This record gives sequence, C-alpha cells and structure tokens, in this order.
Amino acid sequence: MTLNSIRLRVSLASGLVLLVLLFSVYVGGYIVVQMIGDDVQVPDSFTALARVALGWLTCFIAVVGIVFVIPIFWLQSRLFLNPLDTLTQQIREIGSHLLDEACPAIDWPHNDEFGVLAQSVNEMIEVLALKTRQNEQSKQSQRALIAGMPDGLCVFDVKGRLVSLLKQPDYTNPIPGLVVGESLSPPIFPESDCDAFGRAMREALCSDRTQMVMLCCREADGSYRHFEVRVSRMDDEQGVVVWRDVTKEWREREVREQVEAHLAKVQKMESLGTMAAGIAHDFNNILAIIQNTVELVRIQSDDEESEAARTIRQAADKGATLTRELMTYAGHTPAEFECQDVNAMIRELKSLMSGVVAQNVILDFKLAPDLPPVAADPHQFWKVIINLLRNASEAFKGASGHITVSTSLLTLTRQISVDFFSTRPLPFERGLLIQIEDTGPGIPPDVLDRIFEPFVSTKAVGRGLGLATVFGIVDVHNGGIAIQTELGKGTCFRIWLPVFKQPQPVSDAGAGDTQSGATDGALTVTDPHAKSNGNTARPLVLLVEDEPAILRTTGMVLRSLGIEALMAASQREAQTLFSQHADDIRLLLLDAQADSLDNVRLLSILRLSRPDLPTIILSGHAEERVRTTFASARYDAFLGKPYTRDELKAVLQNFIDLS
Repeated sequence: MTLNSIRLRVSLASGLVLLVLLFSVYVGGYIVVQMIGDDVQVPDSFTALARVALGWLTCFIAVVGIVFVIPIFWLQSRLFLNPLDTLTQQIREIGSHLLDEACPAIDWPHNDEFGVLAQSVNEMIEVLALKTRQNEQSKQSQRALIAGMPDGLCVFDVKGRLVSLLKQPDYTNPIPGLVVGESLSPPIFPESDCDAFGRAMREALCSDRTQMVMLCCREADGSYRHFEVRVSRMDDEQGVVVWRDVTKEWREREVREQVEAHLAKVQKMESLGTMAAGIAHDFNNILAIIQNTVELVRIQSDDEESEAARTIRQAADKGATLTRELMTYAGHTPAEFECQDVNAMIRELKSLMSGVVAQNVILDFKLAPDLPPVAADPHQFWKVIINLLRNASEAFKGASGHITVSTSLLTLTRQISVDFFSTRPLPFERGLLIQIEDTGPGIPPDVLDRIFEPFVSTKAVGRGLGLATVFGIVDVHNGGIAIQTELGKGTCFRIWLPVFKQPQPVSDAGAGDTQSGATDGALTVTDPHAKSNGNTARPLVLLVEDEPAILRTTGMVLRSLGIEALMAASQREAQTLFSQHADDIRLLLLDAQADSLDNVRLLSILRLSRPDLPTIILSGHAEERVRTTFASARYDAFLGKPYTRDELKAVLQNFIDLS
C-alpha cells in the first residue's frame, strides 16, 4: 500500500464521517419539526421559525465540520502521513544502496513508534551489511582460489551434461569438447572414457565421496591429451569437476617405461651375449682338441680312416662356424671398417640373393642414388642382408610373395631413435636407412619381443642364430635395427647406420706395439721376428695351456711339424721349464686365459729374461677381448681357437723356419 493510497483513504473516511454527522443532524431536526407540527398546535410563524433554525443549525454544523476537518487533515499529515512518507523515502534510499559499502542508515530524531521502527530497520541493515561483506569476502576467496589453481573447473549435472565452465586449465590449450548443455562424447573423448566419467559422476552424487577417473581427449592435430579428473558432489543434482592436465607426466612416464624396457632388454642381451661368449669359448677349446686330433689322424692313418677323419673335421668346422656366430652375436668378432658404398655392396650380393630367395618370391630393389658412404666391414655386412633375405623368403613357406630392398637417407632424431634397438645410445645425426620389407605372414607378438635372442626361431628346423647374428653385426657397426610387422600383411626390417666420418690422424707413437685383430680364427701377425738361423736341430717351443687335452693334442701337432714342445699346464711349471731352457726356447705359445691375469703376469716375468722372445696368444675369445686383457704386456701374434694344423703352421712360419 503506497502513501498516496493511505492519504486518499483517510480523506474519504473523514468526509464520510462529516456527511454522516450532517445527515444525522438534518434528519433529527426535520423529525423534531414534523413532530412539533403534527402533535402540537403551534402558530405557523413558529413552524417557519423552526425550519429556519433547522437550516441555520445545518449550516452551523457544516461550517463546524469543515473547520474541524481541515485540522484533522493537517494533523494526520503532520503526525502520521509526513513521518511515514519520510520513513518510506529513507527506506527506499536504503534499498537502492543496500549492497554499497557506505549504505545510509535511517536518521529518526524522535523516540516514538517510528523511531522504534527506524531502529529495527537500522539493525536489520547492519546485519545485512555484515552478511553482504562476508558473502563478498567468500566470493573473493573463491575467485582467488579458482584463479590460483592451474586446473580446469566446471559443473556437470547428474546426467553428465555441462552446466557451467568456470575455468580452463592454465598454461595449456583449452579442453576441447566442453559445450554447455551437452555431455562428453566421441570422437573427441573415447567412448570408454565417456562411460567411465558418467559412472564417476553418478557415484559421486550418490555416495558423497570424491571420485577420480583418467580421461583423454583428441586434439585437432590428432594427438591425445590426458587428464586426471576429480568429481565431487555439490548438491543432489550437480557435481563439481576438476580437470588436471597430466599429459606431460603421462608422456614422461611412457618415455621412462620405454627407457626402462630398453635398458632391461639391453641388459638381457648383454647377459645373453656374455653367456654366448662363454659357451663359444668353451666350445672352441673342445673343437680345438677335436681338430688337432683329426689333423694327426689324417696324417698318420690310411685312406679309410682318412675319410672318417674328414667327416669328423667337417663336423668340427660346422661347430666352429656355430661358435663364430655366437661370438658375432656377443660382439666379440673384430670388424675391419672401411669406407663403403651401401648400394654397391648390395649390388655385389645380387648373385647370392638369387640363390637365397625362393623362385616364387619376387625381389625388387629401390636404391636411392648419391648416398654418402658408411663405415662398414663388407665381410660381415653381407651376412646381415643374406640372413634377413633368407628369413623373409622362408617365411612365405612356398607361397608367392614380394620382397623389397631399399635404401635412403634418414637423419636420426630423439623421437625416431625410440624405434631402433641398440645396446648403446644412437647418435642423433645423419645416416643411411636400409629396409628389407616382405609381404609375408608377419611375426607373432610373443616371438617379436625375443626376436634377436639366440636360439629363438619360428621355423621347425633352424638354429635361431640368424637374427642374433644380424643384431650383433649391426650393433658392432654402431647402428640400430627396428622391426615393423603386422600379422597377415608382412614385416619390415629397418637398419640405420651412421654416415662415414673421416678418422682423425693418429700419432705414430707406440706403433711398434700395435696389434691388429684376427677374424674367425685366422692368423694376425703385427711384429714378426726373424726366422730360424738355419740350424738343423728341432726348434724348441714353450707351450702354456691349462686344458690338458688341448695341451696334449697341440704338442702332438707341433711335433708333427718338426717342433719340439715344452708343455706346461700351470704358471709355476712354465717358469720352471723356462728357467731350465731359457736360451734354447725359440717361441712362446701362451693360452690367454682371458678371465685371469695370471698369464699376463707370466708373460711379463718371462720377458724380463728374454725381452725379444716371440709370443703367440691362443684363445677361444676374440682378439679384441684378449688385447684388452694384455694391454700391459706386448704379444706378437694371435691365433683364435679352434685352429687347424695348417693355420698353426702358418703362424709359426713367421717366427720359425719349418722347411
């Protein structure tokens, strides 16, 4: 009810009272006059006088009423309506500035009913102002908290629809696929993630417990971002969702897992390599015994026995080939690197490839022109190509297929290097890529993880050393190898080799002590001495070997060559024999014992008396490992086990005249 309506109602009430009063007086006077005229016989003049008097009375009452009504209006305006109007205006002013910091209070000077009302309103204003300040502080705190958190914040309803997006995550691109009024949906979010988010939302609203779920979304460039999403209950119908971008942590974890898996695989390969080298060394010792014995039997036996000895020798040669493959896998086969044109090496192998690849398989070449050279050992590199082609051809199992050999340039980056496997970190530089791709059945996943391990094969018949040898050779060449395979569609082997770098000039100091490596048991002589002086006496050789069978058979082979052998099975026995025949010993044949320094010390002791004593090291390990062991003691030649009588004779002729 407004103040004007109150005024109107008061005025109407006062006028109505006055009219009722005048009407009552007039009716009363009229009744009196009628009664006097009807009941009492009065003169007409008195009746007229009474009517005149009634009229004046009516006028008097009207005047008096008017005189009294005006003060009543003044009094109601003064005592009631004006204060109420003032109070209403102040309250209206307060209402328009209620949320301001300096909200005015009602200023009422009188201690009346309006004063009590004004005091109550002022107290209410103080309470509202306090609550308003508290709410504002709370809102500021919430805004500061939301602005300070790096995560995204939004509100979803129970049906998984976005109600409001309060904040996008900082320091990253906005989250795609968040549309007010819509739910998370494919293809931006995977369907499984959308279902997981819906379950988390319902669980949070029902249990009042914060739920966590991992979601990923697809960016415009096709990459994926990963989020840790926490859902909390806000009320019965809505929940607060916090988005934390964990893409960096996710990718770092993936890289860490890849590195850990790579290190574990490298350690496994190194362990297998160490085991393979140990097995090869032991087999070489055994094969050395067999070959030495066969050589003696071949010389001393008749034709029938010579044929049997030849069969044994062939078997021993196959065993030596097997041990050489094991040594190659272990990385113990020395390589003689040369500046090579990869395309030229592949073209040279074309004649061999035709014999390796089946007739039903088409072989294509896509060799990029003008490729830079690489540092490679051609005698080992051909094994890589031939073994990969043989495996690809045999994978078809008689069916028709297609094999493509291609070359190209490839600059290795950190991202690309993840695909290539090597026991050492690959350099991020320019290199050559050799691909051998087939359309065969592919490699099963359970075999793929162990494809480069020795004795792992998918063939019914096979040693499982082909790919192990390939890996060992590529690793020795400081390269890496990668496999891409899909069941039913084929396999692609990719080999990366660094581009050849011109070697730095080497100082001539110590050139006299330089020792070069021997491959596959072949002879290497680095510091040959003068041959025998032509004496007719049998030359004397000191043979030191801890394996009795090898010691005995090697002594027999030496005697068959016209050489007298002093055989020692220990360091003490060798020192005793040397002290007795120091001046007569022409040559020292010393077993390396690569895992022990006993013979290194023995060689140093013997050289104190005979600095010029020629020394040949015998070992089932590769010379690279022997050279490391004998770094402090110079030797003159190396002969790898197993060796034949002819190989032993060839190395001895560099120091002793056997004619």
